[in-house]
Amino acid sequence: DPNVRRFDEATGELLEDAELLYGWGLRAVASGTAAEALVFPAGADVTGRVLQLPASSLPPGSYAITLTLSKPSAGLATATETLYVELVAGSVPVIAIQTLAALKFSPTWSTNSDRVALTTSLDVASLALQAAGLVAFAYEWKAFVRIAGADMLADLDLGDTNAVTTTGLGGPNLAFRSGALTAGVLYRFALTVTGSSQPAFGAVMVQMNRAPWGGGLSISPTSGFALVTAFELRASGWTDDVDDLPLRYGFEFARDLVTRVVTLADLQFLPALGVTLAEGESGFAFVRVLDAYGAETLVRTPLVVGPPPVLSCDDMVQLLEEAELAVLL
Repeated sequence: DPNVRRFDEATGELLEDAELLYGWGLRAVASGTAAEALVFPAGADVTGRVLQLPASSLPPGSYAITLTLSKPSAGLATATETLYVELVAGSVPVIAIQTLAALKFSPTWSTNSDRVALTTSLDVASLALQAAGLVAFAYEWKAFVRIAGADMLADLDLGDTNAVTTTGLGGPNLAFRSGALTAGVLYRFALTVTGSSQPAFGAVMVQMNRAPWGGGLSISPTSGFALVTAFELRASGWTDDVDDLPLRYGFEFARDLVTRVVTLADLQFLPALGVTLAEGESGFAFVRVLDAYGAETLVRTPLVVGPPPVLSCDDMVQLLEEAELAVLL
Protein backbone atom coordinates (compact mmCIF):
# COMPACT_ATOMS: atom_id res chain seq x y z
CA ASP A 1 0.00 0.00 0.00
CA PRO A 2 1.74 3.23 -1.10
CA ASN A 3 -0.12 5.20 1.57
CA VAL A 4 1.42 3.24 4.45
CA ARG A 5 4.03 5.30 6.27
CA ARG A 6 7.31 3.41 6.80
CA PHE A 7 9.90 4.11 9.46
CA ASP A 8 13.59 3.24 9.78
CA GLU A 9 13.90 0.39 12.29
CA ALA A 10 17.17 1.73 13.70
CA THR A 11 16.43 5.44 13.98
CA GLY A 12 12.65 5.55 13.98
CA GLU A 13 12.73 8.26 11.31
CA LEU A 14 10.05 8.47 8.64
CA LEU A 15 11.23 7.11 5.31
CA GLU A 16 10.23 9.31 2.39
CA ASP A 17 9.08 7.13 -0.50
CA ALA A 18 10.72 8.79 -3.50
CA GLU A 19 9.13 6.29 -5.88
CA LEU A 20 5.59 7.51 -5.13
CA LEU A 21 4.52 9.66 -8.08
CA TYR A 22 1.85 12.35 -8.15
CA GLY A 23 0.11 13.72 -11.21
CA TRP A 24 -2.55 16.41 -11.38
CA GLY A 25 -5.04 16.94 -14.21
CA LEU A 26 -7.50 19.73 -14.96
CA ARG A 27 -10.67 19.58 -17.07
CA ALA A 28 -13.41 22.04 -17.83
CA VAL A 29 -16.83 20.51 -17.25
CA ALA A 30 -19.79 21.81 -19.23
CA SER A 31 -23.31 20.41 -19.06
CA GLY A 32 -24.12 18.11 -22.00
CA THR A 33 -20.61 18.21 -23.48
CA ALA A 34 -17.46 16.19 -23.02
CA ALA A 35 -14.97 17.39 -20.46
CA GLU A 36 -12.22 19.49 -22.00
CA ALA A 37 -8.65 18.89 -20.83
CA LEU A 38 -6.92 22.11 -19.83
CA VAL A 39 -3.36 23.18 -19.19
CA PHE A 40 -2.59 24.32 -15.66
CA PRO A 41 -1.62 27.98 -15.19
CA ALA A 42 2.08 28.78 -15.27
CA GLY A 43 3.83 28.12 -12.00
CA ALA A 44 1.57 25.31 -10.82
CA ASP A 45 3.46 22.23 -9.59
CA VAL A 46 1.57 19.37 -11.26
CA THR A 47 3.79 16.62 -9.80
CA GLY A 48 3.87 17.67 -6.15
CA ARG A 49 1.92 16.49 -3.14
CA VAL A 50 0.03 19.80 -2.98
CA LEU A 51 -1.53 21.69 -5.89
CA GLN A 52 -1.72 25.47 -5.57
CA LEU A 53 -3.20 27.76 -8.20
CA PRO A 54 -2.64 31.54 -8.29
CA ALA A 55 -5.63 33.74 -7.54
CA SER A 56 -7.77 34.62 -10.60
CA SER A 57 -5.83 32.15 -12.76
CA LEU A 58 -9.02 30.39 -13.87
CA PRO A 59 -12.17 32.04 -15.23
CA PRO A 60 -15.59 31.27 -13.73
CA GLY A 61 -16.89 27.83 -14.58
CA SER A 62 -17.06 24.17 -13.55
CA TYR A 63 -13.83 22.22 -13.24
CA ALA A 64 -12.71 18.68 -12.44
CA ILE A 65 -9.33 18.40 -10.75
CA THR A 66 -7.91 14.88 -10.76
CA LEU A 67 -5.04 13.41 -8.73
CA THR A 68 -3.34 10.29 -10.07
CA LEU A 69 -1.12 8.35 -7.65
CA SER A 70 1.28 5.68 -8.87
CA LYS A 71 4.29 3.59 -7.85
CA PRO A 72 5.77 1.88 -10.89
CA SER A 73 8.42 -0.10 -9.02
CA ALA A 74 5.84 -1.85 -6.85
CA GLY A 75 3.73 -3.02 -9.77
CA LEU A 76 0.62 -1.50 -8.23
CA ALA A 77 -2.28 -0.13 -10.19
CA THR A 78 -2.65 3.64 -10.31
CA ALA A 79 -5.17 5.32 -8.03
CA THR A 80 -7.19 8.38 -9.00
CA GLU A 81 -9.44 10.79 -7.19
CA THR A 82 -11.42 13.68 -8.70
CA LEU A 83 -12.59 16.87 -7.05
CA TYR A 84 -15.26 18.98 -8.72
CA VAL A 85 -15.02 22.72 -8.22
CA GLU A 86 -17.40 25.51 -9.21
CA LEU A 87 -15.86 28.98 -9.62
CA VAL A 88 -18.33 31.84 -9.64
CA ALA A 89 -17.87 35.36 -10.94
CA GLY A 90 -17.54 38.07 -8.37
CA SER A 91 -15.56 41.09 -7.33
CA VAL A 92 -14.13 42.11 -3.98
CA PRO A 93 -14.24 45.81 -3.12
CA VAL A 94 -10.89 47.45 -2.47
CA ILE A 95 -10.82 49.52 0.74
CA ALA A 96 -8.57 52.58 0.84
CA ILE A 97 -7.87 54.08 4.26
CA GLN A 98 -6.80 57.71 4.37
CA THR A 99 -3.43 58.39 5.98
CA LEU A 100 -3.78 59.29 9.65
CA ALA A 101 -3.29 62.90 10.63
CA ALA A 102 -0.66 62.04 13.27
CA LEU A 103 1.61 59.21 14.42
CA LYS A 104 0.11 59.44 17.91
CA PHE A 105 -3.11 60.93 19.22
CA SER A 106 -4.05 62.49 22.51
CA PRO A 107 -7.07 60.82 24.16
CA THR A 108 -8.66 64.25 24.68
CA TRP A 109 -8.91 67.20 22.32
CA SER A 110 -10.69 70.52 21.97
CA THR A 111 -10.63 70.95 18.18
CA ASN A 112 -11.73 68.55 15.43
CA SER A 113 -8.33 68.74 13.76
CA ASP A 114 -6.84 66.85 16.73
CA ARG A 115 -9.50 64.14 16.98
CA VAL A 116 -9.13 60.48 16.08
CA ALA A 117 -11.00 60.07 12.80
CA LEU A 118 -10.67 57.26 10.25
CA THR A 119 -11.76 57.95 6.67
CA THR A 120 -12.14 55.21 4.06
CA SER A 121 -13.33 54.85 0.48
CA LEU A 122 -13.99 52.04 -1.99
CA ASP A 123 -12.49 51.62 -5.43
CA VAL A 124 -14.10 53.38 -8.41
CA ALA A 125 -15.52 50.18 -9.90
CA SER A 126 -17.29 49.23 -6.68
CA LEU A 127 -18.72 52.71 -6.24
CA ALA A 128 -19.99 52.62 -9.82
CA LEU A 129 -21.80 49.34 -9.16
CA GLN A 130 -23.36 50.85 -6.05
CA ALA A 131 -24.41 54.00 -7.91
CA ALA A 132 -26.09 51.84 -10.55
CA GLY A 133 -28.06 50.02 -7.88
CA LEU A 134 -26.37 46.70 -8.65
CA VAL A 135 -24.97 46.28 -5.15
CA ALA A 136 -25.59 47.76 -1.70
CA PHE A 137 -22.55 47.77 0.53
CA ALA A 138 -22.80 47.43 4.31
CA TYR A 139 -20.06 48.51 6.72
CA GLU A 140 -19.11 47.29 10.18
CA TRP A 141 -16.26 48.49 12.39
CA LYS A 142 -14.69 46.58 15.28
CA ALA A 143 -12.10 47.73 17.80
CA PHE A 144 -9.21 45.72 19.22
CA VAL A 145 -6.35 46.49 21.63
CA ARG A 146 -2.84 45.16 21.05
CA ILE A 147 -1.53 43.44 24.19
CA ALA A 148 1.80 41.58 24.11
CA GLY A 149 1.56 41.27 20.34
CA ALA A 150 -1.97 39.83 20.34
CA ASP A 151 -5.23 41.60 19.48
CA MET A 152 -7.98 41.51 22.10
CA LEU A 153 -11.50 42.82 21.55
CA ALA A 154 -11.65 46.33 23.02
CA ASP A 155 -14.21 47.33 25.60
CA LEU A 156 -15.64 50.00 23.33
CA ASP A 157 -19.22 50.30 22.14
CA LEU A 158 -18.60 51.84 18.73
CA GLY A 159 -22.35 52.15 18.24
CA ASP A 160 -22.64 54.54 21.20
CA THR A 161 -22.83 57.92 19.49
CA ASN A 162 -23.31 59.76 22.78
CA ALA A 163 -20.08 58.79 24.54
CA VAL A 164 -17.79 56.88 22.17
CA THR A 165 -18.16 57.86 18.49
CA THR A 166 -19.83 60.52 16.41
CA THR A 167 -20.35 58.20 13.46
CA GLY A 168 -21.51 54.87 14.86
CA LEU A 169 -20.06 51.60 13.60
CA GLY A 170 -22.06 51.13 10.40
CA GLY A 171 -20.52 53.62 8.00
CA PRO A 172 -17.37 54.00 5.90
CA ASN A 173 -15.84 56.43 8.42
CA LEU A 174 -15.18 56.15 12.14
CA ALA A 175 -14.70 59.22 14.36
CA PHE A 176 -14.35 59.28 18.14
CA ARG A 177 -15.43 61.63 20.86
CA SER A 178 -12.87 63.27 23.11
CA GLY A 179 -12.06 61.09 26.12
CA ALA A 180 -13.44 57.85 24.66
CA LEU A 181 -10.03 56.27 24.01
CA THR A 182 -7.40 55.34 26.59
CA ALA A 183 -3.98 56.96 26.82
CA GLY A 184 -1.02 54.74 25.97
CA VAL A 185 -3.10 52.03 24.25
CA LEU A 186 -2.40 50.69 20.75
CA TYR A 187 -5.72 50.11 18.97
CA ARG A 188 -6.52 48.21 15.78
CA PHE A 189 -9.73 49.30 14.09
CA ALA A 190 -11.00 46.76 11.56
CA LEU A 191 -13.57 47.43 8.84
CA THR A 192 -15.61 44.74 7.05
CA VAL A 193 -17.51 45.64 3.87
CA THR A 194 -20.18 43.21 2.66
CA GLY A 195 -22.65 43.24 -0.21
CA SER A 196 -20.63 41.80 -3.07
CA SER A 197 -19.88 38.14 -3.70
CA GLN A 198 -17.01 38.28 -1.20
CA PRO A 199 -16.47 40.54 1.83
CA ALA A 200 -13.62 43.02 1.92
CA PHE A 201 -11.48 43.74 4.97
CA GLY A 202 -9.33 46.66 6.04
CA ALA A 203 -7.64 47.67 9.26
CA VAL A 204 -5.57 50.50 10.70
CA MET A 205 -3.43 50.79 13.83
CA VAL A 206 -3.85 53.87 16.05
CA GLN A 207 -1.41 54.63 18.85
CA MET A 208 -2.76 56.74 21.69
CA ASN A 209 -0.27 59.00 23.39
CA ARG A 210 0.21 59.22 27.13
CA ALA A 211 1.35 62.31 28.98
CA PRO A 212 4.74 62.57 30.72
CA TRP A 213 4.84 60.82 34.08
CA GLY A 214 6.94 60.05 37.14
CA GLY A 215 8.12 63.53 38.06
CA GLY A 216 7.36 66.34 40.45
CA LEU A 217 7.97 70.00 41.21
CA SER A 218 10.32 71.16 43.97
CA ILE A 219 10.77 74.70 45.25
CA SER A 220 13.73 76.13 47.11
CA PRO A 221 13.18 77.80 49.45
CA THR A 222 9.57 76.86 50.13
CA SER A 223 8.83 80.29 51.59
CA GLY A 224 10.18 83.77 51.22
CA PHE A 225 9.45 87.43 50.64
CA ALA A 226 7.85 89.11 47.67
CA LEU A 227 10.28 90.91 45.35
CA VAL A 228 13.22 89.81 47.50
CA THR A 229 13.54 86.04 47.75
CA ALA A 230 14.91 84.22 44.70
CA PHE A 231 12.91 81.01 44.37
CA GLU A 232 14.19 78.09 42.33
CA LEU A 233 11.47 75.97 40.72
CA ARG A 234 12.73 72.62 39.46
CA ALA A 235 10.80 69.91 37.60
CA SER A 236 12.66 66.66 38.12
CA GLY A 237 12.12 62.97 37.49
CA TRP A 238 9.91 63.36 34.42
CA THR A 239 10.00 60.72 31.69
CA ASP A 240 8.07 59.63 28.61
CA ASP A 241 8.28 57.24 25.68
CA VAL A 242 11.51 57.69 23.72
CA ASP A 243 9.75 58.90 20.59
CA ASP A 244 7.84 61.50 22.65
CA LEU A 245 10.98 63.35 23.69
CA PRO A 246 12.14 66.04 24.22
CA LEU A 247 9.98 67.36 27.02
CA ARG A 248 9.15 71.03 27.54
CA TYR A 249 8.35 72.80 30.79
CA GLY A 250 6.16 75.79 31.54
CA PHE A 251 6.13 77.43 34.99
CA GLU A 252 3.18 79.31 36.50
CA PHE A 253 1.97 80.81 39.78
CA ALA A 254 -1.46 81.45 41.27
CA ARG A 255 -2.67 82.73 44.63
CA ASP A 256 -5.22 79.92 44.82
CA LEU A 257 -6.78 77.24 42.64
CA VAL A 258 -9.44 79.62 41.35
CA THR A 259 -7.46 82.77 40.61
CA ARG A 260 -6.13 83.23 37.11
CA VAL A 261 -2.65 81.72 36.71
CA VAL A 262 0.30 84.02 36.12
CA THR A 263 2.85 82.72 33.61
CA LEU A 264 6.37 82.75 35.02
CA ALA A 265 8.05 81.15 32.00
CA ASP A 266 6.69 79.98 28.65
CA LEU A 267 7.43 76.46 27.47
CA GLN A 268 11.16 75.77 27.56
CA PHE A 269 13.46 72.77 27.43
CA LEU A 270 15.17 73.63 30.73
CA PRO A 271 13.42 71.95 33.70
CA ALA A 272 14.32 74.73 36.15
CA LEU A 273 13.53 78.40 36.68
CA GLY A 274 14.82 81.08 39.05
CA VAL A 275 12.33 83.84 39.82
CA THR A 276 11.19 86.43 42.30
CA LEU A 277 7.47 86.83 42.93
CA ALA A 278 5.41 89.96 43.37
CA GLU A 279 2.44 88.43 45.15
CA GLY A 280 2.74 89.10 48.87
CA GLU A 281 0.82 86.07 50.07
CA SER A 282 0.69 82.29 49.90
CA GLY A 283 -0.12 80.51 46.66
CA PHE A 284 0.79 77.62 44.37
CA ALA A 285 3.57 77.10 41.88
CA PHE A 286 2.73 74.99 38.83
CA VAL A 287 4.71 73.21 36.15
CA ARG A 288 3.22 72.07 32.84
CA VAL A 289 5.20 69.21 31.29
CA LEU A 290 4.53 68.58 27.59
CA ASP A 291 5.90 65.96 25.25
CA ALA A 292 6.61 66.29 21.53
CA TYR A 293 2.98 65.40 20.66
CA GLY A 294 1.47 67.93 23.06
CA ALA A 295 0.36 65.53 25.81
CA GLU A 296 0.47 67.47 29.07
CA THR A 297 0.77 66.81 32.78
CA LEU A 298 0.19 69.59 35.32
CA VAL A 299 1.40 69.44 38.92
CA ARG A 300 1.51 72.03 41.68
CA THR A 301 3.34 72.69 44.92
CA PRO A 302 2.37 75.11 47.75
CA LEU A 303 4.49 78.21 48.03
CA VAL A 304 4.49 80.81 50.79
CA VAL A 305 5.32 84.33 49.64
CA GLY A 306 5.21 86.81 52.46
CA PRO A 307 5.08 90.60 52.19
CA PRO A 308 8.42 92.33 51.69
CA PRO A 309 10.26 93.02 54.94
CA VAL A 310 10.88 96.57 56.10
CA LEU A 311 14.50 97.16 55.13
CA SER A 312 16.84 100.06 54.78
CA CYS A 313 17.73 101.22 51.31
CA ASP A 314 21.18 99.65 51.54
CA ASP A 315 19.78 96.30 52.67
CA MET A 316 17.16 96.38 49.93
CA VAL A 317 19.78 97.06 47.22
CA GLN A 318 21.96 94.23 48.52
CA LEU A 319 19.09 91.77 48.60
CA LEU A 320 17.98 92.71 45.10
CA GLU A 321 21.52 92.25 43.79
CA GLU A 322 21.70 88.82 45.43
CA ALA A 323 18.33 87.89 44.00
CA GLU A 324 19.37 89.03 40.52
CA LEU A 325 22.60 87.00 40.76
CA ALA A 326 20.68 83.92 41.90
CA VAL A 327 18.32 84.23 38.95
CA LEU A 328 21.23 84.49 36.51
CA LEU A 329 22.88 81.41 37.98
